[in-house]
Parts: sequence; C-alpha cells; structure tokens
Amino acid sequence: MHPENEALRIQIADFWAQLEAQLAELPGQRREEFLLEARTHVEGMVAARRMEGLDEESAWQQSIEAFGNPREVGHALWKQWASSGHLESEGTHFPPATCSRSTGSGSPLS
Repeated sequence: MHPENEALRIQIADFWAQLEAQLAELPGQRREEFLLEARTHVEGMVAARRMEGLDEESAWQQSIEAFGNPREVGHALWKQWASSGHLESEGTHFPPATCSRSTGSGSPLS
C-alpha cells in the first residue's frame, strides 16, 4: 500500500524517518513496537479513507497529516515510555531533540 507519486513516497519515507529518529534513544525492541504500532495505525487510517472513496495519494496525505507531526508524536511516545520509570533501568538519560512547534493534538496512539 504505497502511492505511485514519487514526491508523496518521499514525504511518507521522511515521515517515518523523523518518527524513528525521535525514538532512537529507546531500546531496540520498544522502538520497534512503537514504530509497528504507528505504522499499523496510519495504514488503518489510509484504508478507512480509501473505503470512503479517496484515491490512494489523497488517503495517504490526509492520514499522515491527521496522525500529526512525527517529531512531536515521537517525542510524546518517548515521554510516555520515560515516565513509566524506564530511564534508570535502561540507562537512557535524555530525550531526543524535539520540534518546538506544538499542534496541541496530543498523542494519536493513546
């Protein structure tokens, strides 16, 4: 399920790269779990929009926009994990860099 438009494919790849970069400080297994959950969520959003009659490109564009800024989402996921007491036990000491702009939308994975 990937659009044929090259520019949109690049946008989607950049979206996932930014999200993954925000989760880089997490232990590998937890990072992969978060990424899988995010991909499943976005792909579900795309499928729902396709069922509503949108073409694939529009469905992807609307879905990644609705999901939120990947830097902010990644940071929110990192904070959720960190607040559960894993920092000291995992040896992770500080969050990844964040985007200073806030959409106020919160984590779409809650």
